[in-house]
Parts: sequence; C-alpha cells; structure tokens
Amino acid sequence: MTDLYGVLGQAAPAAGVLADIYTPPVGKVAHIRIAVANRAAVPDAFRVALSVDGAAITTSHYVAYDMPITENDSVLSGPLVVNAGDIVRVYSSLGDLTFTVTGLEEDA
Repeated sequence: MTDLYGVLGQAAPAAGVLADIYTPPVGKVAHIRIAVANRAAVPDAFRVALSVDGAAITTSHYVAYDMPITENDSVLSGPLVVNAGDIVRVYSSLGDLTFTVTGLEEDA
C-alpha cells in the first residue's frame, strides 16, 4: 500500500461544535501533528480529543481542553500516534479557529 505524507485533514468547526477531523483508514497508522490557527482578532480556546477505535466521546479522550490561543496566533501540537479507526476530534469555543492535521500515514 502507499504511504501518505502531508495534510491529512482540515476543519474550521462552528462555535461549540466538536468535529471529526481525521481517522486513519484500515491497515494504517498515522504519526501526526495538529496545527491550530486563530483567524480572529480576539482570543479563543480549543479542545483536541483522540477517541480510540471510533469510541463515542468521553472526558478521558481529551489531550487538550479549553486551551487558550491568543488573537491571530497559531500553535502546533507535539507528535501524536493514531491507529486505524481512531478518531481525532477538534473544537473551537468561538468558531474562529482552523485546525490542520499533518503527518505520515503508513502501513500498520
């Protein structure tokens, strides 16, 4: 199978909406980073959750919760590893954030 390197998912969820942004396909593992960009001139806050094997969201899935991001700023997560079927979810308090998942998707 072919490895995929680069942008794996993007989302700009509405305010208060937890959105699925990326799920590795069957037979793949992904080494990812998540970039968060605040497009507004006001501070916002974000959440990132990793739900193993497609599980419904619970509080234990959050790797970032209501993290502040200043106006017109961006942040990059540390490296994360997700397996086939795991769901990466993102959330913006005010709806002014863009999320981009980048990385390497390879055979498991």
